[in-house]
Amino acid sequence: RNCDARATGRSPCTAVFAIMASMRQYPASTAVAAAFLLAAALCVHAHPTYFVTRGFASSCTSFPMQPYGFHSPPTADPDTTFSVSIGTTGEMYSGAVCAGESVQIEVVYPQSSEALLVASAGELDGNGITAGCSNRRADPSRSSRRTMTLTVPCDVADGMVSLTSTRATGFSSPYYQTTLSLNVDAMCATGTCAPAPMPSPVPSPVPSPVPSPVPSPVPSPMPSPPDEPIYNITNVGPDEFAELQAMGMDDNSTFIIDVRGPEAFAAGHIYGALNLPVALFNNETTVNETVAMLPVNKVLMFYCTQGIASLSAATSAIDSGLLPLNMTIVNLVDGLNSWIEAGYPVVPTLTEGALTNVTAMQFNGLRSVHMAMDTAYIVDVRGPMAFDAGHIYGAVNIPAAMFDSPMRRNATVAMLPTDKVLLFYCTMGVASLRAATAALATGLLPSNVSIANLEDGLNSWVEAGYLVLPSLFPNRINNVSADNFYALYEEGMVFNFSYVIDVRTAEAFDAGHIMGAVNIPLAMFEDADMLNDTIAMLPTDKTLMFYCTMGVASLRAATLALSSGLLPMDILLVNLEDGLVSWMDADYPLVMDHTPGLSIIPAEQFKAVIDIENHSNNVYIVDVRTLSQYIQGHIEGAENIPVINFDDPDLIQGAVEALPTDKIIMFYCTSGVISARAARATMATGLLPEDAVVYVMESGINAWKAAGYPVVMDHTPGLSIIPAEQFKAVID
Repeated sequence: RNCDARATGRSPCTAVFAIMASMRQYPASTAVAAAFLLAAALCVHAHPTYFVTRGFASSCTSFPMQPYGFHSPPTADPDTTFSVSIGTTGEMYSGAVCAGESVQIEVVYPQSSEALLVASAGELDGNGITAGCSNRRADPSRSSRRTMTLTVPCDVADGMVSLTSTRATGFSSPYYQTTLSLNVDAMCATGTCAPAPMPSPVPSPVPSPVPSPVPSPVPSPMPSPPDEPIYNITNVGPDEFAELQAMGMDDNSTFIIDVRGPEAFAAGHIYGALNLPVALFNNETTVNETVAMLPVNKVLMFYCTQGIASLSAATSAIDSGLLPLNMTIVNLVDGLNSWIEAGYPVVPTLTEGALTNVTAMQFNGLRSVHMAMDTAYIVDVRGPMAFDAGHIYGAVNIPAAMFDSPMRRNATVAMLPTDKVLLFYCTMGVASLRAATAALATGLLPSNVSIANLEDGLNSWVEAGYLVLPSLFPNRINNVSADNFYALYEEGMVFNFSYVIDVRTAEAFDAGHIMGAVNIPLAMFEDADMLNDTIAMLPTDKTLMFYCTMGVASLRAATLALSSGLLPMDILLVNLEDGLVSWMDADYPLVMDHTPGLSIIPAEQFKAVIDIENHSNNVYIVDVRTLSQYIQGHIEGAENIPVINFDDPDLIQGAVEALPTDKIIMFYCTSGVISARAARATMATGLLPEDAVVYVMESGINAWKAAGYPVVMDHTPGLSIIPAEQFKAVID
């Protein structure tokens, strides 16, 4: 009934309802499934690019907002052109617009496309446009030519007008984005933004015989321009969005709005969000009612899949005029995609009193969110040996046989908490499904209980990259492999249950250690006079994780700690067998403690810094030799900035400003002399931050090669005739 069939010239929803009516005589589930699939297919083809879900066969929206289905990430759109004119005279844009001017924008596409246009104007900061005002046009007509108008608000003194176009040409085609930016001139204003003209002063009358001259009238004061409504839509990244979410959970100060369709919301959403599809905001008949549902005393947090539809919904909420001024509204830039990429959890919708099969990602979201609130109870129904070998952190082991046995089932279910979300899993997902179903069938669980089963079991969990932990036994030393040590370390960082101890010397610790580790050298455990004070430093409510270089010294330190009798009986101790050697062989990261300022270090330490900090892309290597020397062999990843750039007063500022300010700067040359000169000149400019770390390799690349460390070469395709020295360098 509500399908816009202009794209196809027919009415697909009519066909859907006719098919449904003709199939009523066939009650088989296959017929119903076929009807659902055909309905979905026909509705999608009515608008192959965008759709908003409102439930089965209720509508195929003619207001496209959310890119649907199988599109690849957005790419630049070089074929879309913009034509801009200013005001009513049609004067072409020539460099800047004024506050209060109406900007007429015409967009021409290379072919007919559905498209979403969002225009905004505001002040500029490091992230682009901050909130000022927005206008949008989502046009389903598939016209190749669109027009829209945006009036620049008065509070944009020196900023920018930006128009973003998003379009696609088919169901599985790529979709394209392009942006037009116009400068706002801070020195001009028109329309309602322009100040009222100052009245001309009345000239003094010509003197007359009257003794007292007539005084000049006082000019009327210039009226102030009317205040513009102030709204603030701030685009934020996933980290800031997560901070606001956590703050809202603590003090109830935020309101999260997911503007995707109900099916996408049910599959996975940010915990605490309310589902208000974008169509409710962009429909004139529902927008006011929808906005009236929003609390006016909280921060409104909008998100969708990619950040486009949520920005449109937030703008529509503002345009309704129902929100108070100065209200804070945030939009998750790049949407839920960026949230998931940053490692934050999403949770599926669970039906109360029923069992829901969930994917590994959904299971992890439920575990992460509900463990943080102490409302999760994870049940591993495998056998004890499988459980001890590796299980999901936080799980309890209740074998499936306990649920299968009629004699023990009720007693087993009675052990389960009634105020938590129950999360079941096994190896393949079958035994846990059977156990959860049996538990629900007893009738002993409350009617509002939520139960989830990990479909495809622990296999899918591991395949998705999530970690399993070995069982640890209290009051003994648990020797574990590098993989298990890493799993305990990672989960311990997330859930705050681990305390990592590096028992090597301070010098070895400074050269590279596991992030978050505390350096307590072995000598402090071996010295009888220091042992009690050393043990007193250790937390008694966390898992103590010891390591050294080879695994021997850390085992001795852990043994001395345990035999002291000063630790609780239920303490868990872990030792990294084979030590940091196995950790590094498994390619797990280390970090270093760096002293701000300039340091000259040997080749071995220079390489260690590169190896360790490259895990987090935290180094910038500068080769200050000549280009010909650089080409013949350099450290992998090094940039060639010849020393002349640091010696010449006219060049040094540009050279230093080209260096990143958030990385460790590492200089080298042939022998270490000219790189030290370049580094000192860099520090002397004062252009680097006060906490900048700068290293120079002692004895240069000569020492690097003597230690057997590798160099790489840049080669020019084709035939080159080179001297013997370079010929040998290539071979070496």
